[in-house]
Amino acid sequence: MSALTVRMLAGLIRYEIGKKPGTPIELRELVNQAGEHLVAMFPWRWLEGRSITLRQRAAITLDGATWTEATKTLTKTGAFANYTVVSGDGISILAGTGATLGTFEVASKTSSDAIVLSTSIGAAANGQTDIDAEMPNDQVALTAGFDIQSVTAIQTSNGLVTEFAWTMAQGLLDLRTWPGHRSTASFRGLLAWARAASGGAPVLRLEVWPPGTDDVEFLTLRYRAGWLEPAEDTSELSIPGWLNLLFIEVLKAVVNGYEDKEGGSVDRRLTALKGGSLFADAALRDAMLQPGLGPMEGGWMDNMHTLDRFDVETPLVLPAS
Repeated sequence: MSALTVRMLAGLIRYEIGKKPGTPIELRELVNQAGEHLVAMFPWRWLEGRSITLRQRAAITLDGATWTEATKTLTKTGAFANYTVVSGDGISILAGTGATLGTFEVASKTSSDAIVLSTSIGAAANGQTDIDAEMPNDQVALTAGFDIQSVTAIQTSNGLVTEFAWTMAQGLLDLRTWPGHRSTASFRGLLAWARAASGGAPVLRLEVWPPGTDDVEFLTLRYRAGWLEPAEDTSELSIPGWLNLLFIEVLKAVVNGYEDKEGGSVDRRLTALKGGSLFADAALRDAMLQPGLGPMEGGWMDNMHTLDRFDVETPLVLPAS
């Protein structure tokens, strides 16, 4: 079965509507819209099985840094050599002549010696060389090289930390504010969206506690991937061949929803498609890939004896008393 490409789909759409699509949206964008819907319309097994090992980001402490007001730049020789900006990164200004104390967002890194902040720490600090600051770097980017739709399993990679558990925003804030009341041998994490410093789509990140002290591997994630956008019109779409027909119908629903609104909106057409046999057959084919999930792991008895495992899909639930 031939793999679909944007170029092949262009001919199909022209045949479907009898002309080149009149919408101002490029065909490749229409293909991506259809693809995003396809991966979201069902928890497909074919999107699972991806894994990535994450590295902690080392905290940075600045002592005697220099502030340049005109460019909103904080400079300290060699301090940022191993630092990579993650959207939402903050730096806490702890002391400095004329500086406003508090947390400021990092906009960019200009060199191993300098970073640019989104806002000023105070015009009165211009030229001062006694700025003290701290960057916990307690969040990890989840958008570099892969598109994560949902986490299906997680395992610690750091031998000194044997447990990971999800937490809520308040729990993570409490740990950061009063770190002494919980052992640092246990990771806690929270998935959150951050505003991109340069604008555009928000960036998904994993916020963790405790913060890292070294650039080391600490977590392995298995996840369900999202839609992979084709790089070129000749690039093959990243879907199984047996899903080609369903994808084509999703794309036709998107295009016709734009072209022929009297015949039904995009939403109405896609809703009807999901209620049909084409989708049902594809979902059944996908489910037959693995008929069972094996014995439950991560349940109450398993967690009582295995503290180095945290199964995301079957979290620890204590029985009712």
